[in-house]
Amino acid sequence: MTTTRRTFIASLSAFAAPLPSRAQAAVRVGGSGVCHRLLIGLATLYSGQPDASQVAVAPPLGSTGGIRGVLGGQLDLACISRPLTGPETSQALLAVPLARSPFVVITHPHVPLHELRGPEFVRWLSDPVATFADGTRVRPILRPRDDTDTRLMLRLHTGMAQALELAAARPGVVTAATDQDAVRAVASTPGALGVSTLGLLMSEQSRVKVLDWDGHAPLRDGSANPDYPHQKEIRIAFPAAAPAATLKFVAFVRTAPAQLLMRQWGYLPVKPGGTP
Repeated sequence: MTTTRRTFIASLSAFAAPLPSRAQAAVRVGGSGVCHRLLIGLATLYSGQPDASQVAVAPPLGSTGGIRGVLGGQLDLACISRPLTGPETSQALLAVPLARSPFVVITHPHVPLHELRGPEFVRWLSDPVATFADGTRVRPILRPRDDTDTRLMLRLHTGMAQALELAAARPGVVTAATDQDAVRAVASTPGALGVSTLGLLMSEQSRVKVLDWDGHAPLRDGSANPDYPHQKEIRIAFPAAAPAATLKFVAFVRTAPAQLLMRQWGYLPVKPGGTP
């Protein structure tokens, strides 16, 4: 399994970028690429509130990178796409549900396909010479083995684990290190087939094709479909003893204006009671 040089460089540049300092902002946020643009939108919306503290958004760090940033004091809040681990929870870190968003299969815009079913996905990942209806070679764009997207792919259909192993063994297969890298690779590779999250795609206006899955459309009337069978859960993590400025921003993201923005960008916000 190989990673393209372009993808590798893009990932390194994101992780090497300096995190915002306390002098730059009272609240420093970051984390998963799935909610990077959403955090920017929420911070911008928050800046118009009375007595709002300045919020700085770090480059995409991934869920684990965001959590490490909070634990290390470089971030005040992390947006994450996985639950906290036991050791993370034991360090007085809280994780509050923020939203969920359809976990979708995507292709290059020119792929002649609008819907995909589980057996087809498994077959195309497994077969190194598989082609679409127009003869274009199927080119899987994978994610790292321990990434949340890979774990979610394993739930899509029986046989997915073996299919991913076979796809990873192909010479020259692309493994995208970050959510943004994966979308860019699918958008720029003829015949590309991968996965992403609807909220990321809508908030960043990504130029890929989103497929229906087993007869279920990720979008309904222009918004995320709450009945779509595969959803990615998004949380915000922060210290149990977070400062007042952080808690004020946490409270803001549960307000009606913030939740409206989430719905417009393909997320299904979770209400304080825990329901979307």
